[in-house]
Amino acid sequence: MHEDLSNRWSKLPLGSDESVFQLFDSTHPLRFYIGKSVENYRVLMLVVGSCPPKIKSMRAIKIKSYFRDDESWALVLTLDSPLLEPMFSLLCADLINFSNKNFISEDEALASVLRRLTYWRLLLERETLNLLSEREIRGLYGELLFLQKLFDKLGVNSALKSWVGPFDAPQDFQADECCWEIKTIRPSAIKILISSEFQLQVSKSPIYLVVIELIEALTLNEVNSYSINSLVEKIRSMLWDDIVASDLFEERLSHTGYSPRSEYDEFMYRVGDTSTYEVTEGFPCITSAIIATGVSKVRYEINISDCEKYLINTTNNI
Repeated sequence: MHEDLSNRWSKLPLGSDESVFQLFDSTHPLRFYIGKSVENYRVLMLVVGSCPPKIKSMRAIKIKSYFRDDESWALVLTLDSPLLEPMFSLLCADLINFSNKNFISEDEALASVLRRLTYWRLLLERETLNLLSEREIRGLYGELLFLQKLFDKLGVNSALKSWVGPFDAPQDFQADECCWEIKTIRPSAIKILISSEFQLQVSKSPIYLVVIELIEALTLNEVNSYSINSLVEKIRSMLWDDIVASDLFEERLSHTGYSPRSEYDEFMYRVGDTSTYEVTEGFPCITSAIIATGVSKVRYEINISDCEKYLINTTNNI
């Protein structure tokens, strides 16, 4: 949809004295208009029957509302940086698409639009216009794969609440009964990178180390292969009917640094073997209890072969 939006914006005429607007989709339950300001900046306007709550502007995106002559209200987003036009198209497409799928009433749909704007603000304020590295993409990919598995084990909302890795928790997932740390490896890997002395430090709850083999897809049409973008959309589609769950997911996703970028479509993966290890006494790891006082932020590698006796499960899919 964002490409269609961008194309339609580029075809709009530039008004000499006032902004130009065009209804985006007459079949959409909300009245979204795309437009251009007199300065030739791209604009998205949502017309509603009641006064929208006040919401502060974002980086490079001005947000304001005003009362119209027809006694309706307009919520207006104006981009003031042409360099961010691709990102603005993605944001606007997301708002339009999300409010359509979650439409109950105009007030509910407006509330969903405002929530989505909050998540986009988090992305922009955390400077997530920078691309994730491939290592970061693979790490997030593994967490999302495991999150889907937890939907069946814990239930959707409990699984989402357990996903605390985006908030810099020691483990990626923390539930009442145990914790899970997720690592992804290439098929030829013989080592696992551990990011801190706390990652495999057992305190009250058992820790399970889940190692997911990600295999680069040779073609875009390879069976059971996904990009990070398509995996995110798959999970979003699973949560469309549950606004609370959608909010939980988007809140956490915003803290990972992810935003939909076409560059990410170049990285396609399918899942190979998945191995789960129980971190018990004797497991090869470094913890804060065994390092000298004053030493911190320890990064180290574990030989996979030395973890074999702690292996409790191996599957050929997640």
